[in-house]
This record gives sequence, structure tokens and C-alpha cells, in this order.
Amino acid sequence: AGPAVNFALWLGFNALAGQTAVATSGRLAMALGALAMANFWLACFNLLPAFPLDGGRTLDTWLSRLFGSTWSIRIVSGLGFLIAAWLALLSFPNNYWQLFLAFFLFQSNWLALQSVGGWRRGK
Repeated sequence: AGPAVNFALWLGFNALAGQTAVATSGRLAMALGALAMANFWLACFNLLPAFPLDGGRTLDTWLSRLFGSTWSIRIVSGLGFLIAAWLALLSFPNNYWQLFLAFFLFQSNWLALQSVGGWRRGK
């Protein structure tokens, strides 16, 4: 439900920004446009296939029907590690908040992977 709300807010703020750009000065339209873009990117980020994001949970649900619960968590955690590494590489040389976000994603996916016994075939 989170990404759907963000997409709805994106559409609403975008429509309001268009209406206020015609009727008033550009400052309010710029602020509403910034809120619209923030909601759009938040929805896109939340749909990434990594734990604990909604995209990771959705993919885990779909894959568990095909491969079982253990392997679906392993697959989504692996994708989460790749996304965390990608975010970490994009964060250099000076975007430390994004590096913190990459660390958080890595840690969440590591804990999910450890909850099913890691990569061992025994489980």
C-alpha cells in the first residue's frame, strides 16, 4: 500500500503544481512540484526488490510459491546485496546519507539471509 499511496500523492501534488503555476506565482508551484517528485522517487525506491522494502516482500511472496520460503528469501537477499552495493558505489565521494542507506539495506538483507541459515544447502 505504501508505493500506491506515494504514486497517488505524486499525481495529486503534480496536478496541484500545474494548477498553481497557472494561477499564482511560481514559488508554490515549485514547492508542490518538489513534493511530487519526492513522492515519485520514494515510491520507486520502495519498489526495489530488497528487504525490508515493499518490493522485496512482494517478490519474496511470489518466489516462495515457486521455490519455497527458504530459497525465495535467499534470492531476494542476494538481490538486496546487489542493490546495497550499487547504492554504496553511487554514494561516493560525498553522499554519506546514501551510504548509510546502503548499509541499512545490506544489514537488513544479511539478517534475512541468516534467518534461513545463510547459503547452506542443508536447509
